[in-house]
Amino acid sequence: MNKMTNILLGGLLMLSTLSANAAEAAKSIVVFFSHTGENYSVGVIQEGNTAKVAKEIARVTGADLWEIKEAEPYPVKYKPCIERAKKELQAKARPAFQGTAPDLSKYETVFLGYPNWWGEAPMVVYTFLEKAKTDGKAIYPFCTHEGSGLGSTARNLARAFPKAKIEQNGLAIYGHVAQKDADAVRKAVAEWLKGLALPKTASKGRVPTLKLNNGAEMPQFGIGTFNQGSDETCRRSVLAALRAGYRHIDTAHAYQDERGVGQAIREFCEESGVPRSEIWVTSKLWPTEYGEGVSAAAIDRMLKRLQLDYIDLLYVHQPAGDYLGAWKDMEKAVRQGKVRTLGVSDFDYDDHMLEDMVAAVAIKPAVLQIECHPYAQRLDIRKRAEKLGIQIETWFPLGGSGKGNQSLLNNEVVKDIAKSHGRTAVQVILRWHVQEGFSVIPGSKNPEHIKENIAIFDFELTDGDMERIRALNTESRYYIPRPEDLQRFLQFKPAE
Repeated sequence: MNKMTNILLGGLLMLSTLSANAAEAAKSIVVFFSHTGENYSVGVIQEGNTAKVAKEIARVTGADLWEIKEAEPYPVKYKPCIERAKKELQAKARPAFQGTAPDLSKYETVFLGYPNWWGEAPMVVYTFLEKAKTDGKAIYPFCTHEGSGLGSTARNLARAFPKAKIEQNGLAIYGHVAQKDADAVRKAVAEWLKGLALPKTASKGRVPTLKLNNGAEMPQFGIGTFNQGSDETCRRSVLAALRAGYRHIDTAHAYQDERGVGQAIREFCEESGVPRSEIWVTSKLWPTEYGEGVSAAAIDRMLKRLQLDYIDLLYVHQPAGDYLGAWKDMEKAVRQGKVRTLGVSDFDYDDHMLEDMVAAVAIKPAVLQIECHPYAQRLDIRKRAEKLGIQIETWFPLGGSGKGNQSLLNNEVVKDIAKSHGRTAVQVILRWHVQEGFSVIPGSKNPEHIKENIAIFDFELTDGDMERIRALNTESRYYIPRPEDLQRFLQFKPAE
């Protein structure tokens, strides 16, 4: 983006790229055993065949990974390895594994991987299942093999652990394919996942939805794509978010990254089998695209950039220019099925702009996007929006970052609450937004930060925590709009 773009947008949507370093709330986990060393068909290997498949499943689903490592490693040489494995199998032994089994109660779905050794999973896999809490758990087996496929391995596991829900439509991949053909592994995993009846929560993650005034249900938590810098960077960020369980993407024409958003959605839907209908996509018209007849064409161009058939939520980005003319075209787009929901962004320049807008249109805005954070809790406009039945969505949710000791992230109250929950300041702030009932859209380019940011749905702030954070309010906003800003917005024209 050019200098003008940064000047205009920098004060509008400074979405924090900071993240939480908290306990994870992943929806699924891939547990696997994989052998390295001398292999039957591909010689000596440094990374096991099953490990390669496990990592692909985790990559696509956003699941956690946990490797079962035997306490006494199997020999590297092929012959002594199989001799030991056969003895364990004949004795129905339960060889120990390293560490402590993960707490499976945190996960909706368990993918279980292993090599097929003579029609059985290695006995250390049985040890793991005995130690882990598998009762009632949906377990999807996958294996690598040299001609026997899944064989009787899944049936044997199901008989041994009848209280677990061990599915029988597992995935089997030849060991030499897993080791040497990454494309074949990707295709096989994608096809397998598409055919699984995964729980809805495993598909959508743990994020709750907010019911809007038009009846639509919007995921409460999402990723904002402001300041991604390029379509390719945006594609990678959004793809990481979708794999981590996000189902709400907030972009805009002015961000110049809509193509990256569309590319990520297509790639994710193809690899995961998640339908487009489960992903909430928001974008925004810029003031230079406002006007009856003008905005209709701009919406069509937006759909083309996104390569989507419809947009879930479309905002007028700023209250500058002919936004009422734009709104008429947006209402027409709703009737045509091109847009599902309409909203207004930054309509908080005075104490009547929002009400005037609502009174002038046929389809009432469903969402108002504004700057909001614990230092600027926006109590007045929140009350006004609530009276009108309009949902608040917050940008710059971690307000105060980058202001030295005044940073909200360094606030002693926030830090104390974070310590009491074993969380970080970022997580506490994002959790505060959720419990206040806001939709919140923090941004990031870092895949680990993206994953950590969404890990806030496995704990709650207490009433006392919420009151302490509410007491931080001084209505200190980062961006204070001025009349001259509206004129500058009309001078910037986003590239197509």
